[in-house]
Amino acid sequence: MVTRAHRALPLPADPKYRLVHIGFTSPGGSTHNVDKDAHGYRYDSIGICNGVINAGASCVRLQYDPTEPERMARELAQYDGYIVRINPGQLSRPGVPQGAQRIFDELMDSFVHAGKPVWSSPQVQKSMGAKDALVRINRMACGLSDTLAYYTPEEFKANFVKTAAFQPRVIKQNRGSAGEGIWLCWLVDKPYCKKFGDSELDMSDELKLMEMNDEHVEYHTVGEFMEFCVNGPENKELAGEWHSVFPGKYLTGQGSHLVDQRLMPRIAEGEVRMLMVRDQLFQIIHKKPKADGGMSAVGGNNVPTFYRPDAPEFAGLREKFIKEDVPHLLEVMDLQDQPLPLLWTADFIPMDSDDVPGETVYKVGEFNCSCVGVSKFMASAKGGTIEDVSDDDYAEAMSLCDLIGKQVVKAMDTHWAALQKDIAGHPGRGGG
Repeated sequence: MVTRAHRALPLPADPKYRLVHIGFTSPGGSTHNVDKDAHGYRYDSIGICNGVINAGASCVRLQYDPTEPERMARELAQYDGYIVRINPGQLSRPGVPQGAQRIFDELMDSFVHAGKPVWSSPQVQKSMGAKDALVRINRMACGLSDTLAYYTPEEFKANFVKTAAFQPRVIKQNRGSAGEGIWLCWLVDKPYCKKFGDSELDMSDELKLMEMNDEHVEYHTVGEFMEFCVNGPENKELAGEWHSVFPGKYLTGQGSHLVDQRLMPRIAEGEVRMLMVRDQLFQIIHKKPKADGGMSAVGGNNVPTFYRPDAPEFAGLREKFIKEDVPHLLEVMDLQDQPLPLLWTADFIPMDSDDVPGETVYKVGEFNCSCVGVSKFMASAKGGTIEDVSDDDYAEAMSLCDLIGKQVVKAMDTHWAALQKDIAGHPGRGGG
């Protein structure tokens, strides 16, 4: 019999630390709040708070109000650490005060600078969540050395003609999470060169292109593809006729860039997701594309198979990623002063080893640390309640939330011990 809690547990009388779970209800009703339960809170908020409480700390839920940022800053300042559970873009939607996302990010950054952990801080979300994170890891075991990033049209035009002449490519815009603006690129009626840099494509060379959001296929010249990516489809003389429902223009706007990565055709076998709680692996999910021979497993386009973290099928991947890469991940992201995300994922694609014939290796296609959900609580989303979650799903969800709670307290212990050591070494700090 599963012991269930359908509301937040009583707070400890003498909590080890005081945490706050920060949520937000977006204007526009249920259409813009599919992650909310019937009470207006994020669907997994009770579980996460109770996991922290079970670990001996306190954790309360606070709905951020962007119309009163000064009051929010005062209320939030009393806590020792912050669990941010606001979906990307919600503070920038119509009806939200202009600049709300910037004000919220600056507030979280101020807590980081005050020595308080934030999961995850704006800097961590932007750095690990951006597609150019794949470039930062290109010398690690989980990365590919021939991964490039383009921040200007000039960089794109100078280098794509070389990479696409060498091997099939994946071009990824920095925005979006459902496969829009992610293009698989193949040469048509032209052989690939044997070594990178031996050849460059002409603007008139033809490409076969597949967009990953719906796997529709288009044929365009190199010049037309570049025009679409940089300026969109409006100038048909330069861009040709496009069928994508999205507008291109991937280098427009703050933080915009394109990542150029080798196409790994074995993605048709499925992606392998590592579900992480800080530096501890909780679960492995194999996501196979639903379509026979399909290349996309994003969104609901996959059939998942769940594995325990010690599954022998993925022993090699687990060994390399957890022991070799994770300890250095924040360093290569230039985030040494930040904690690892509390709940995050790394999606791997299988490929044939470049070095050992017949060996399979796995390379990261994407990180996600922006409000990763506790999926077994999903029945309480879209206006449901935690009572709608089955006993089996509830038990598995709470095993994850209890691990989250333990990892929060462990991280707080390490953080405050280091802070006290620093203060002891500098007697002028800490207010005496």
